[in-house]
Amino acid sequence: MGLRGPKPRFIDIACPNEKCPNYNKAATGTIVSNGSYLTQNGKVHKFICHKCGAVFCEREGTAFYDIRSPIEKVILALKLILKGMALRAVSEVVGVKLDTVRFWLTKSAAHA
Repeated sequence: MGLRGPKPRFIDIACPNEKCPNYNKAATGTIVSNGSYLTQNGKVHKFICHKCGAVFCEREGTAFYDIRSPIEKVILALKLILKGMALRAVSEVVGVKLDTVRFWLTKSAAHA
């Protein structure tokens, strides 16, 4: 127990470590907060699993993991691609490089 009381348990978060006995199981009571860090999109919370000791963030396992651009910009670009707009045109509208749009598309397709 810390100076400010016990750490809150997060029941809706599951451990992403495949070697953990609580892998992908929510509501085990072993996940606690481990701080946060700021990005362009705001705060991203970090967690730790007391069963296996794995440290992970709330974006791990999502299509937005390791993307440093604002999420709204990524979603807009993906919506424009879905509507049939060319990648080069999407990059001009959103204001990023063509390679960045390709990275977003590849990452979201792999996640899907």
